[in-house]
This record gives sequence, structure tokens and C-alpha cells, in this order.
Amino acid sequence: MFYSAAAQEQPFIHPQYPAGQDFYEGGSKLLYKEIHNTLRKLAIEPCLNEEVRYTGSVLVRENSKISFVKDFDSVNITANKCAYDIFRKVLPHLKKWKPAFIDGKTVNAVSQFTLVPNHLFNYYQEGYFYTEEVKNAEFPGGLTAFRQEILKNFRADVVPTGMIKRVVVHFVVGRDGRIEDVTAEGDSPHVNAEALRTVYRIKTLWKPATKYGVQVRARYKLPLAFGS
Repeated sequence: MFYSAAAQEQPFIHPQYPAGQDFYEGGSKLLYKEIHNTLRKLAIEPCLNEEVRYTGSVLVRENSKISFVKDFDSVNITANKCAYDIFRKVLPHLKKWKPAFIDGKTVNAVSQFTLVPNHLFNYYQEGYFYTEEVKNAEFPGGLTAFRQEILKNFRADVVPTGMIKRVVVHFVVGRDGRIEDVTAEGDSPHVNAEALRTVYRIKTLWKPATKYGVQVRARYKLPLAFGS
């Protein structure tokens, strides 16, 4: 006697979240904050190699339960073993997963995030999230406006008539948008000193540079020419 049975239907899994949807309550910033706190709570040691990183995939089910998606890239896992192990250790401690939402209902979908453990050990600041994008500091109106501010306030009488003096100004834009650590390199000490004075007189704040979503100090250099 033969029996037949219908194969059990497997739930459909969306390979990624719809654009604009967060897979974690509070978004990526809260996700990394909770990873940071978990590392401290579990007393996990930093990786010896500061640059190791692991991008893992997590299946978030329609009921908010999760499963680690098995990774078959053994070469990458071996090269980043410390980051991979930490990813697996912290994952069960993250509880605020949000299922994807499509056509009015929650669905199973795969989320993905990158973990650079030593960022969260050594460089973590409130607001951190992993991103490849680095944004440079910006002066209102751009570098042209900054250069014009310098030229407007520079005392022309320090440059001999009929001469042009060139200076390279080095400076740092701090996390608060203020200019710091200004130096000037040129062949005239008087012009260098005036360039320093002029730059320090500019009180307009820059929009600070950002890396991994948080404000960072950033160093710049600006070549200038004075005289006629």
C-alpha cells in the first residue's frame, strides 16, 4: 500500500528588508550601543587585530525571533575569526528586532550588519553606527568662503609691494566646529604670523567632520597667496 503526503509548505523568506525599514528598534545607533554595552557586560576581550570585521546576516522572523544565517565563506571567517566569534556571542543578547513589514503584514526577512569589535571597545561614542561614508568638515559657503574670510582680514602691509608670498595653513576642525592647532608654512615669518592671526580671528563655526556617524576632529591644509 502506498501513501502520499503533501510537502509542508516552507515560509517565504525575503532576502532583504524593504528600503527605509529598520530591522532594530531605535535603528542602527541603538543596535551598536547595545552591542557596546553587551561587550562590557560579558567582559569580552578586544581583538588583537584592530581592523578585523565581520558582516553577518540575521533572519528576523515575523514574530521577531531571530536566527543566525549560516555563513559558508570560510576564508573570510578565518581571516576575521575574532570578529566572527564576537558577532555570534553578542547576537543572543540583542532583543529589539523588528520584523519587516510588507503589504500590511509582518514577514520573514534577512537583515545584515557589520561589526568592527575594536571600534566598540576603543572608539565608541554615543551615536556611533557602522558606515563606509566619511563626511568632511564644511565651512558655511565652502572653502571659497573660508579663503575669502582670510583674505578680507589679512593685513596687506606685511607683504612688500609688488611681491607675492605663498603660505600653506594647516589646521584642525574640532568636534565642536572650532578651528584648532593652526600652523603656517611659508618663506616669510611675518606673513606666516599674519596668516595665523587672521585664521584664529574667524569665529564662524564649521560643520564638523563625521566618521561612523559621530563627530570627529579632522586635519586640513589650505594653500594661500598674498600680495600682488
